[in-house]
Amino acid sequence: MKQYMDILRKHFRLVTGMIGLVYLVGVFGLTFDTSRPLFEKAVPFTLLISLFFLAVFHEGYSLKFIALALFIFLASLIIEIAGVATGQIFGYYDYGPTLGVKVMQTPLLIGINWLTLVYMVWVLLSEMNLPVWLRCLLGPAIMVLYDYFLEPVAIRTDMWTWGGEVPLKNYLAWAIISLLFFILVALVHPRIRNRLATPLFIIQLAFFILLNLVMK
Repeated sequence: MKQYMDILRKHFRLVTGMIGLVYLVGVFGLTFDTSRPLFEKAVPFTLLISLFFLAVFHEGYSLKFIALALFIFLASLIIEIAGVATGQIFGYYDYGPTLGVKVMQTPLLIGINWLTLVYMVWVLLSEMNLPVWLRCLLGPAIMVLYDYFLEPVAIRTDMWTWGGEVPLKNYLAWAIISLLFFILVALVHPRIRNRLATPLFIIQLAFFILLNLVMK
């Protein structure tokens, strides 16, 4: 397995290009009503593939890093479960079938989504050589911006639905929760390196921006 991972790491540009192509094809597939149902089914696989490649390019695994990643995954999943059950955290919303297997009406992939976003944004800000405290402040702003473009696409592709307009409470919750996660990363494992994290985040953000422009 290690030798195959080493091969992938040596072909960084090829891997990045292939991931970009996958997301670009996804834009076209989700744009049209005839192909959208098929591409909605591919969403979980795309998220898992993205996680896999992030894992391949992560530098320096340790028990501390693994524990941090598991905590963010589980904590975010529990928060989302509570949010769905009570409507008191993000507002009242329900998950559709697009994100796959659910626990207590909440897809397991939503925890992975939180983990990968926190991870990628932290690496992005780290590569700017910003002080840790500034990363913790800018991180939530980037997360909320990402969610702003994500929400319309998520609704149209049946990832989740709201009772009406996306409430302001949702964005406030994103900011507070991500701030807590970034502070935790800063305290536990501030040095995280991954060549793929920033390009993948840019690809994903561009993916949602493009879909906002072209989806009806």
